[in-house]
This record gives sequence, C-alpha cells and structure tokens, in this order.
Amino acid sequence: MLFIKISANLVIYCCTFQPAFYEAFGLTVIEAMNCGLPTFATNQGGPAEIIVNEVSGFHINPLDGKEASNKIADFFQKCKEDPMYWDKMSTAGLQRIYEWYKCPHVSSNHPRNKIPVPH
Repeated sequence: MLFIKISANLVIYCCTFQPAFYEAFGLTVIEAMNCGLPTFATNQGGPAEIIVNEVSGFHINPLDGKEASNKIADFFQKCKEDPMYWDKMSTAGLQRIYEWYKCPHVSSNHPRNKIPVPH
C-alpha cells in the first residue's frame, strides 16, 4: 500500500493527477497505476482507455478544473470515511494494468523464455 500512517489519527494518502489536454498513450498513467497509486487522468486519448472511470481510476476533464478538484476532494473524503477505499482503488488499478499491459500469455511464449534453466 502506498499511504503513510503517521499515527492512529493521521494517515497521508497519495494519488497521481495527470491533467493533460491530450495524451496519446499515457505511459505516466500506466507507471502510476503500476505503483499502486489511485490515478486521476485526462478523459482524452490513451488515459481514457487505460482507466475504467471510478473503477480503476478517475477520468477528469482537463478543461474543467472545478470538476477535477471536486473529484479529487470526493476521493479523499471517501478515503477518510472508509480506510479501505484507497486500497480498493489501488488494487483495481494494479489489476487493470496487469490484465492489459503485463501480457503474461505473450511473454511466456517468447523464445527467450523457452531456454531451459539449469538446476
């Protein structure tokens, strides 16, 4: 988990915010989600395909700062009310990246992976 518990009453939660007007692929979004950070990213281009809105992250309209800030504030309010909410979003983001970008079915068939390992 990527949050810091300072004391019984103080927990610091982290997230990633990527408000680009357009992002063709979204490598920074993939990297953040792969680190387990709940991610807020533009609803345009690659990030719109990477993130399942309100399931594995959050889409934001980069032209509407008020909407974006409200989504972030709502997220942290939910984290305050339900300490497992951050973990739920973190886990969903990790799962999304694993399913779409790790490609174990492809890499396990790569010729380099067919070389016997000596015991």
